Amino acid sequence: MKSIIIIPVVLMLLAVACKPDDIGSQGDPYLTIITDMTCKEPSGVKGNQPGFDQSCVVYNFEGDSVLIINHYNASFNCCPEEILVDFEIKGDSLIIREDDREELCRCLCLYDVEIRVHNLKKQLYKVRFEEPYVLKDTTQLIFNMDLREDPIGHVCVTRNYYPYLWQ
Repeated sequence: MKSIIIIPVVLMLLAVACKPDDIGSQGDPYLTIITDMTCKEPSGVKGNQPGFDQSCVVYNFEGDSVLIINHYNASFNCCPEEILVDFEIKGDSLIIREDDREELCRCLCLYDVEIRVHNLKKQLYKVRFEEPYVLKDTTQLIFNMDLREDPIGHVCVTRNYYPYLWQ
C-alpha cells in the first residue's frame, strides 16, 4: 500500500521540477547563427545599413536571456563552405570568434551575420570580435556593452582596406 502512494508523489515532484517553461532558461549559454552565404554587393546595401567601408555590430537584448547581434560587413572568403561563429565568456569578457571553413576561392567578400546568444546573463560585458581577415594593426571591434543599462546599441569601425573598399 505504501508503494502505491509513494509512486504518484514522486511523479508529481518530478513533473513540477521539470516544467517546460524552465527548459533552457537555466542552462549554459549557447549560440545560433543565421547568414546569407551570398557576397554582398553595393547595390544590395539597404538604406539603414552601413557602407562598405564600415564593419558594424548592432545588438538587442531580448527578454531575459537572448542577445541578438547583427554583424554587418563581416569579411570572409568569397566561397566558404561554411561561416563559423563561436564564443567564450571569461568573467565579464564576451569573445566572439568568426571564421570560415574551406577557403575555396582566392578572394574576400563581406557578409551579414546574425548571432543569437541564448541564456546570457544581463550584465556588463567587454565584447571583442576575433575576425579572420581583419588586419591586426587596424581598428578592432572591441567595446563595452552594459545590458542592464542599455540593452540596445551599435558600434561601427571604419576600415580602409580590401575587402572593405569597393573597387
